[in-house]
Amino acid sequence: MRTPDFIQGRVITPIRRLILTGVTPRRIALSIATGTIVGIFPLLGTTTALCVGLSLAFRLNMVAMQAFNWLVAGMQLLLILPFIRLGERLYHTAPLPLRPDEIEILFREGFLHASRTLGMSLVHAVSGWMSVAPLIFAATYFASLHIVRRMPGRLNVASGAGL
Repeated sequence: MRTPDFIQGRVITPIRRLILTGVTPRRIALSIATGTIVGIFPLLGTTTALCVGLSLAFRLNMVAMQAFNWLVAGMQLLLILPFIRLGERLYHTAPLPLRPDEIEILFREGFLHASRTLGMSLVHAVSGWMSVAPLIFAATYFASLHIVRRMPGRLNVASGAGL
């Protein structure tokens, strides 16, 4: 086996297939919206794996999903506290003390108590995210579909199927 054939079969072809999976305007818009909404998911360290899993499960464009996942990574950090606060309102619970001195007091009351309290903040954050995710997804999907349909080039050649 020649080296160029090996590289072509094991590297170039799989990458090309990965890039071209789901390349219709509708699929690209779904990929962008999914990557965006997963990218602001409030549990740090989970978004890349979630994007990979969702792109494989729904045959979406992994490259577009990861690009938008990474593009909104800063927003993820900025939105964690608002998602926690929204979740607290949804559950009608008192706001979690999140200043460093207040967290220190939580740990002085015991590690288990602090873990339970801070663990509930994750439940609140995910609940807050879940309550706004459909709206953000819809807005992102329709905006990106509008933009992608107007893009010139090869993408619109594949647009006949899957619209």
